[in-house]
Amino acid sequence: MLLTDHLSTLRPAEVLSLLIEGYRQSVTYLKFTLQDLILREKLLMRKAAPDRLYLSLNEQSIPENVREYEGMILKYFKNDPDLEWPVKTFINELGRTWKNRLVKREIDKALAPYIQKTFIHKVTGDFSLNPRGHSVKASILAEKHAVRGYVEDHYLRSNNKIKALTIQRGANLMIALGEDSNLMKQVDGALGKVAEGRRARNGEPDFGGFGCGGDFGCNGDSIGCGGD
Repeated sequence: MLLTDHLSTLRPAEVLSLLIEGYRQSVTYLKFTLQDLILREKLLMRKAAPDRLYLSLNEQSIPENVREYEGMILKYFKNDPDLEWPVKTFINELGRTWKNRLVKREIDKALAPYIQKTFIHKVTGDFSLNPRGHSVKASILAEKHAVRGYVEDHYLRSNNKIKALTIQRGANLMIALGEDSNLMKQVDGALGKVAEGRRARNGEPDFGGFGCGGDFGCNGDSIGCGGD
């Protein structure tokens, strides 16, 4: 891997904004933030049936340094950590309460060393990268290339290494590999094999797939899910 590791330290919303040098649509931030919490195993997805998926809080992996917009998702489990939400119901609720203005404010805070806002930017509600930001963007592009190489080298030989990489980078792995790429689908398959082995050893319930090739769905800017 590389000396820099922005794909582990920055959130997907921040990486996406750096790469395009501006803000994305609200639903894009919501989609990647929710998937990030699932891939990092801060939230667990349980498959009760092929078309019935449920989300719950992973009490063994409580998030640290939570962004305020991540808190908009996690707050639903705050009063009852054992609560399970049907995925489709949960996403509909998030779509109703998600505040993109808050997301942009948090992105501005996290990316403050890397961006600049002129008077025109304040009028248009956007930003541009400063020299340090361009350097970080170049580093992220190099990291994406390195991650792709790592996955290509390991996905057939070590599902556990792919699992560790996914927990470390979350939905930034999707950004690095491409949401609909064959590599991302192979990663999803590797995660499924790790989960199957864990369930066989521990008698755990079925938590289904996590990535673009699995049960969660991530086509375009939608957050499509089956079940209720």
